[in-house]
Amino acid sequence: ARDGTAGRGEPGHGTQVGEIDVCGPATIALGGVAWTGVTTVPDGRLWWVSPCVLAAGAVVGFEMGVGIVRLNDSPVVITIAVGSSVGSLVLVITGGVPHGSAPPLLKFLMDGYIGPVPALALAFVAFAVVVCSFMSRTTIGQYIYAVGKGERAARFSGIRKTDVSVSAYVLSGVVAALAGANPTGFASR
Repeated sequence: ARDGTAGRGEPGHGTQVGEIDVCGPATIALGGVAWTGVTTVPDGRLWWVSPCVLAAGAVVGFEMGVGIVRLNDSPVVITIAVGSSVGSLVLVITGGVPHGSAPPLLKFLMDGYIGPVPALALAFVAFAVVVCSFMSRTTIGQYIYAVGKGERAARFSGIRKTDVSVSAYVLSGVVAALAGANPTGFASR
């Protein structure tokens, strides 16, 4: 439906803004290709590759957010279209065969141990702390919760739902690109 309601989940389900994002796997693949293809030397390039990978995820999220919120199109249709485009880009970049290897730091995060504890478990705990802190202690995090709990109440509170929704999609894209490090590290064992 052109009214923007088709494909939307109930508020509080799925993403906090009550919309569906099915582009994650393609964005994860893009992140993984970037982590391996660009970082062909030891950890030396991670300092500039990491922000580039996260920025690519942000661009993907922004495209989805603008398509859904500003153009008022169905989240399912837009995220499938963007996901297909991103997946096609990954195929063009790799020629269907990924090249390179994960940097040693990513390999360590996936396979290494810090004492008796897997490094990946510690990374997930750290990530959860950062996300929980972000959502509970920042204005945008509080706005995402407010829009997800009730769009009407958020609107009466002066929260601009469109900006919050686009921001939520941008964050989703960044996290998906970051998640590309996980399969990259495992595949490079």
